[in-house]
Amino acid sequence: MQFDPFWLFRSPLSGNVAEKISAPWFSPSLTVNYAGDAAVEERVVNEIASYGSQIGWLNDVVLALAKNATLNAATMALDRLKQEQPAAYTALLQTHIADAGA
Repeated sequence: MQFDPFWLFRSPLSGNVAEKISAPWFSPSLTVNYAGDAAVEERVVNEIASYGSQIGWLNDVVLALAKNATLNAATMALDRLKQEQPAAYTALLQTHIADAGA
C-alpha cells in the first residue's frame, strides 16, 4: 500500500468499504465462543448471514410448522368428529356453510 498524503481530505466511505473490521477494535471485551467448529461458524456469520438473520429464518420455519401443525390437528379433529358423531359433524358443516354465505 502506498502512502497517500491526502488521506485526511477523502470523504467517508470513499475507499474500500468491503474490508473486514475487527470487532475487538470496537469492543476489546467482546468474546465469541462458538459451540461447534469455530472456523465454519465464523465463515457462516461473516459470509452468509448474521445471527439475527439466522434467528429470523428459524422463526419463519417454526411459525410455518406451527401453522401446519394447527391445520393438521383441526383436520384430525374433524375426521374424528365425522367418525364418532356424524350428526354433529354434519351440523357443524351446515352451520359453517351458512355463516360463510352470510
